[in-house]
Amino acid sequence: MIPLILVCVVLASWLHPYSARAADAAVFHLHVEPQSTEELHVIVEGQQLSDVYAYEIYLAYDASKLRFVSAYSSVQGFGFVGSETEGDVSYALTKVGNTAGMNGQAELARFVFAPIAPGQTEIRLYKAELVDSAIEKVSLALDVRAVVGDEVAFTDIAGHWAEQQIVQAVGMGWVTGYPYGTFKPQSQVTRAEFAAMLMRGLHQEGATTPPPFSDAIPAWASDAVAAAVEAGYIQGYADGTFRSNQPITRAEIAAIVSRAAGLELTQEAVLSFADARDVPAWAAPYVAAAVEAGMVQGRGNNRFAPLEQATRAEAVTLLLKLQQP
Repeated sequence: MIPLILVCVVLASWLHPYSARAADAAVFHLHVEPQSTEELHVIVEGQQLSDVYAYEIYLAYDASKLRFVSAYSSVQGFGFVGSETEGDVSYALTKVGNTAGMNGQAELARFVFAPIAPGQTEIRLYKAELVDSAIEKVSLALDVRAVVGDEVAFTDIAGHWAEQQIVQAVGMGWVTGYPYGTFKPQSQVTRAEFAAMLMRGLHQEGATTPPPFSDAIPAWASDAVAAAVEAGYIQGYADGTFRSNQPITRAEIAAIVSRAAGLELTQEAVLSFADARDVPAWAAPYVAAAVEAGMVQGRGNNRFAPLEQATRAEAVTLLLKLQQP
């Protein structure tokens, strides 16, 4: 009956009480082995193991940089992917039969990922659950990290005023480049794209309700748009639409960033730009607050250009400023 009980323990999220017996001195390491430009293996190794009969290990990763492919182990037993959501995956294994648990050192699992965007990113082992041969369980909170990928290198940002900001934002997983090594810093940013970038940068993706708009939101941006609306950062239009594919204007982006930063607004604020009259009345307090906070600037000749479209370079620069104290 032991194997059946252990399989049930794994599948039912470890129903037995906690115990420290199997993991008093266990140590975990992550190793990265690139197999090709299209595949890499993240190896979870356990050391100083004591009578480990079954286990489940949990990894977090950046889903904008990596796609989970599979997981397996060379340990003899019944193993399977225990849980999988975007950016989070676990692998579970139980030994079979009346045999002793593992002791000492063992390669517990190999997670296979496919890189989907350039730049470096981290993979984090954040939890391990171990069961000994007496069917007693221990849960360990961990923080073991490994860096994967190469430093960001785009062919079209050298010498650009936002070169360093682009490299930093891409490296943090807020935004990705395009095929063939380009970033297109002067390209437009759509409303859906900026909502997704914003919520990734604020680590606030996910919403309790779907986007409340009459027009379609792309599946890849739906959660981010819904979360940004719930947080009060972004709004739709009077006709009930969101207009995901419409390029975002500099006035709109200033308003969104001002809300996200919690800036104090002054309704009577006076703008000193030469084209201040072109700033929509609803946006003027937001633009003034963002300018005063040093988050946005003009575009030259003392123009704010409120109705012109924001660029990818401007967007990532604003996101980085949001992170500053």
